[in-house]
Amino acid sequence: MKVQLLFQWFIIPMLLGGSQGLVDASVPIAAKDLPQPVSRAVREYFPGAKILTAERDTDDRRTEFEVKLRYKEIHLKVELSPDGRILDVDMVR
Repeated sequence: MKVQLLFQWFIIPMLLGGSQGLVDASVPIAAKDLPQPVSRAVREYFPGAKILTAERDTDDRRTEFEVKLRYKEIHLKVELSPDGRILDVDMVR
């Protein structure tokens, strides 16, 4: 059991993901499944926005959420931390 866990969590990801030891992953999620702080931040900073897509990104042991939304006829890509801090906002065409 311990050997299997060692392979699942360290050896295989290290072989696949390089020296960091973890596989970078981007997983689509439903808007309703976003953590409450993330959805609250989107509602507060972009009132009336429609969430088009959402993803959970895991890079180097960090989790971030990428939300694409339409806000006042502008399409935006917003990156947020799990606690709802806005990390980046880009306009998307």
